[in-house]
Amino acid sequence: MDDNEPYIKVLRKLFRDPLWTSEEFTKGQAWVDLLYWAYHSNGNFKWDGRRYNLRRGQLSHTEGFLANRWGWSRNKLRRTFQNWQDCGMIKITKLEQRTAQRTAQQTAQQTAQRTAQPKNVISICKYDGY
Repeated sequence: MDDNEPYIKVLRKLFRDPLWTSEEFTKGQAWVDLLYWAYHSNGNFKWDGRRYNLRRGQLSHTEGFLANRWGWSRNKLRRTFQNWQDCGMIKITKLEQRTAQRTAQQTAQQTAQRTAQPKNVISICKYDGY
């Protein structure tokens, strides 16, 4: 993307507005939604009692969350993500744990949760251009 191209600013509250979320998303709308969810700077978050690092341009949501938000089936989500990966738009990798101090019972419980909701990192390729 050329730095001299015109752009528009969009308030983040649009992404919570029914105008944005009330109907099934188009692929373009889903792409912009990924840009919204991506971290704008390096950071971390806590999930299932564990802390994870994300870099600028990365996000982490379950397939279920995104499919529900976008009004898509999981198969449509997977096909779209595969297409975007093939085109070099995104890269999907497994989450890496930052800290891990857990008991055996917590580990078993969290393993069951991870099996139910796989956690992946979606990296937006060339994020700085957006």
